[in-house]
Amino acid sequence: MRTFNGNEGVLGALGVYRAALMTMTQTEELAATRVRVPVIGVGGSLSRGDAVARWLAELCDHVVTSVIEGGHFLPEEQPAQIKDLVLRHAAKPGSDTHRARLPRS
Repeated sequence: MRTFNGNEGVLGALGVYRAALMTMTQTEELAATRVRVPVIGVGGSLSRGDAVARWLAELCDHVVTSVIEGGHFLPEEQPAQIKDLVLRHAAKPGSDTHRARLPRS
């Protein structure tokens, strides 16, 4: 709560909402080209749930979706489930994700 102390504390948190219109414009431009790499979409049962699947299907060719228990911040609320989903789909033989290699640093 220290972040929100003082007269200007909440201004940073409101930045997400101020940027929404610009973000929407950028998204419209990006939507003209579909995402062709595998995408994992996860919705929280207490938040957007399976709506995530519908949104991603509009933009992506290869979507795997899941609804897990939780709200809006799933990596914080269910980190083990998120990790398991990513590892399970990254390890599928024959997938582009399976063959991808991280660059050496």
